[in-house]
Amino acid sequence: MKNKVPDSHSRGLPACPLSIHCFRLLDELTDEKHYELSDQSASEEERRDRKLLEELRVHIPTCASCQLALAHARSVRAWQRGALSELVAEGELRVPSTKATIMAALHKEQQRRPQLKEVSSKPALSKQRSPRPRQRPEKFIGSRAPVVWRNVFALAAVAVFVFASLGLFARMVWLRAHTGDTPASVSSTAARLANGWSSVVIGLSTESGTTNNGRTTVTSYELISGMSTSLTPPSLPNNAQLDGISYDGLNLLYQFWQNGRVYYHTLEPLAGDGSFYSIDADEAGDAIWMPDDRHVLITTTHSGLVKADIATGATQKIDAQKIEHPIFYSDGFLYFNHGDQDASGSLFRLNLTTGAVQPVVKTLQGHSYLLSPDGKTIFYTDKDGESSTAIYAVHSDGTGATQLRKLDAAIPIGFAADNALLLLQEAGSKFQVIKLGKTSQSQDQVVLADAAPGAAALCDDSSYTPICDEDVILAPYGRFLSVIGAYSDGSRKVWVDDLQTGKTHVLLTPAPSIGVQLTGWSRIKVADTSQPAPAPGPVSFKDWHRVLFTEIDPAAGNMKIQNVDARNNNQVTLDGSDLPAKAQIDGISRDGNTLLYQYSESGITIYCILAQPGACKPFYALSDNDAGNAIWLSDNQTVFIATAYRGIIKIDTHTHESQILLPSLSVQTLEYYREPFLYFTGAGKLDANTLYRVNVTNGEMQQVTKPAPGSTFWLSPDGSAVYYSYQGSDGSSGIYAVNSDGKNLRLVSPDGIPIGYAADNGLMIMRQAGKAFQVVKLGQNARTIVADVAPGAEALCQEKLELQQWPICDNSIALAPLGGSLVVGARYADGSYKLWSLDLESGQRLHLLKATQVSGAHIQLVGWDKMPPA
Repeated sequence: MKNKVPDSHSRGLPACPLSIHCFRLLDELTDEKHYELSDQSASEEERRDRKLLEELRVHIPTCASCQLALAHARSVRAWQRGALSELVAEGELRVPSTKATIMAALHKEQQRRPQLKEVSSKPALSKQRSPRPRQRPEKFIGSRAPVVWRNVFALAAVAVFVFASLGLFARMVWLRAHTGDTPASVSSTAARLANGWSSVVIGLSTESGTTNNGRTTVTSYELISGMSTSLTPPSLPNNAQLDGISYDGLNLLYQFWQNGRVYYHTLEPLAGDGSFYSIDADEAGDAIWMPDDRHVLITTTHSGLVKADIATGATQKIDAQKIEHPIFYSDGFLYFNHGDQDASGSLFRLNLTTGAVQPVVKTLQGHSYLLSPDGKTIFYTDKDGESSTAIYAVHSDGTGATQLRKLDAAIPIGFAADNALLLLQEAGSKFQVIKLGKTSQSQDQVVLADAAPGAAALCDDSSYTPICDEDVILAPYGRFLSVIGAYSDGSRKVWVDDLQTGKTHVLLTPAPSIGVQLTGWSRIKVADTSQPAPAPGPVSFKDWHRVLFTEIDPAAGNMKIQNVDARNNNQVTLDGSDLPAKAQIDGISRDGNTLLYQYSESGITIYCILAQPGACKPFYALSDNDAGNAIWLSDNQTVFIATAYRGIIKIDTHTHESQILLPSLSVQTLEYYREPFLYFTGAGKLDANTLYRVNVTNGEMQQVTKPAPGSTFWLSPDGSAVYYSYQGSDGSSGIYAVNSDGKNLRLVSPDGIPIGYAADNGLMIMRQAGKAFQVVKLGQNARTIVADVAPGAEALCQEKLELQQWPICDNSIALAPLGGSLVVGARYADGSYKLWSLDLESGQRLHLLKATQVSGAHIQLVGWDKMPPA
């Protein structure tokens, strides 16, 4: 061995009779943390050890001999661990892998002795293992057999030494058994695992309206990567209840009511109706996970408990009294209270094997029950007399109840990486996260000074308590916290806090009408969709012959989305549902096959895609006060969504996987994206009439244009320039071009507005020449393509023109990609409004729609598409 055994020389110090205990109790002397629980269940030896520990903690700082003995014990332990590591490493180098040889030998022997039966030493469990055949090693044939088994025995000897050494190194006394404490090495591992639990799952429910039954969207927000993904179908009704995250953090349990029945689901439901279990609505109750992550317990009104297998749908009924509110399951017991039958909140537990019910905690007004990581201690809040409250601990069987802290307005919320209890406490006008000290006399630690800055309560309904259990969730290992902050003006904010860095930020600001369910923290992974997609291939302008437009009926207050074939005037309604009049069309994908739009419903903005006539497919939702416009990316599947509070959301419209980019960016409107630059008009301190661009890779931002109120910005096909019009009164009106980095501003036309590009990438503009509206292609030799697109029209706008108002409107002009066709909406002096289709090659003109628009509906041209007619 390379390591030298530590020297145990006493250096002439006098002997101390207590020093012999330093090695035996090294774990406890190194980590003194414990909670003061009752002595009722402790053995005589354990009580002696506890007294000895207390004596040593006082004695060692005053005794040089014991200090040296303790230091020597720690050195010996470090040497033993180093020696063991070297032995294992040396064994790995000297002993080749024998797995393949052993398995081949076992297979050969099994073939030679088929009469031997397979036996198993364990009953079948939920995660079954194949029984191992009984074999005798001396029956193996071949010259390699002795080598094989010599290697096996060598590895077995190493394993014995490992387990023996670990048992020597980590003796656990009763203090650890009662608090779920872990050795330092395990605590270190727990700290590293904390990052894995960084995805918070939140459900948002809209209210039922006149045209819908409301919806629930369930989203997992991954804090480390900044991405998010939708977990449930967009059609989930607003009565959905989220029952919790599985123990492994990879699955979600939820239920919803439909047609008189309640259906229970997980993220990967069974075939058929999608649920693994359903029951009549008047019988249905809450559901909780069991530790195997495969079975759940479902409470019923009159039929006891149902144990259901989420993988097979198999169920087992368990006779039990009515259980109103299951709280947690541990080691064969379901812990619960009776809800309305026991207003005090007293805790009981049900033995699932015998059906016996045992009271665990008799309280005045108990709540916030929390089970320790080792399942042996329950923490909770209860009244301490008539007015004040306190934090208590009790053994899981109901014995040894102890008051830990007398704290008003505080609840236990979970455990840190070292298994220390964390509390959330109202302290003045703030809500602090407290790490409980090791004893009642030791100092508690403030982990986070303010979990929700400015909040009046951490409760969706703050009428009876300032902190509600269901509105506070702590991640396993205690790194991340999420709370709902209620404010004096009636608003709410969903906060996420990093207890490791002390950083806090607002994740959501739901509207008052939105129901919020903080479900829990998970390890659900979100795929990275940041890889750029290839640009679409070349197409012919003949492929683009359908024009999409919206028809808004101001009297009815609704919008319809229509598609018309510019060649033959065939009209198809794409979405004829009662969309709100203020629904917003965000654009058509670059391949022309999918429409992107959004609408508001009960305070929630719902983002949809539509690829054929029928109802849209929702893929994302935001509260109205957070929602902005969306733009397509070149892959025709991914979009960017602007938000008021979270920067830019990148989301896959098919998989619903999302990622938050540039969280501090203030955006008025997203214009377009050309990798790696996102172009937008500003908000906040940035001018709303000015175009900017930001590099989404490194966050560098540039101003591209000067302020140009009312202008539409056009990026050139090669991404090198931006064109826009400026209609000012200072004599500088016209169409300007600027390099995409904001340099080399120049005037390209004294009048007109850009409308698109020709097949050779030349800029096409619309301008007024006398009483005619002309299409002109700019270049070294500008030429007029159409001399008068709408003879007799007074404006290319539907709105009635006021004096000196600009007579050309963007939403009344749609030039096809590659510039082959054009559709314009023209207003005439008699008040009529007509849509004209023009083939720019042949000059053919067609009056679209079957009659002049006379119904008072407002028509807006969206663009050209290639969506199927039916």
